[in-house]
Amino acid sequence: MNPLIDFTTKTIDELLELNKEYTQKLYNLNGNNPIYNQILSLRDSVQAEYHERMQLQIHKDKLKQDKAQVLEIGEIQSEVIDLDQPDEVKFINSVAQAYMDKHNDTDSKN
Repeated sequence: MNPLIDFTTKTIDELLELNKEYTQKLYNLNGNNPIYNQILSLRDSVQAEYHERMQLQIHKDKLKQDKAQVLEIGEIQSEVIDLDQPDEVKFINSVAQAYMDKHNDTDSKN
């Protein structure tokens, strides 16, 4: 990519015109000419910018289509059931809670 030419500021029509111009220059040059690779690089940069813009436009159009289309798949019903914990788990939770309450009480007194 050529740092001296900013292709992002060009319009689509300008990019197409530059691509045409660089392609014509490449046809007129010998492949051994040192300028050939520079013009080839410029044309590649123009084409890359053009293709990137076309991809962005396709993506934007696809997003607009997706937003306009709503697909309703139906309704669901759900019911949440809490399982009753075994007595051992209840006991362990009660003991742990008692220790935590005792620890919190001693912290608040200090």
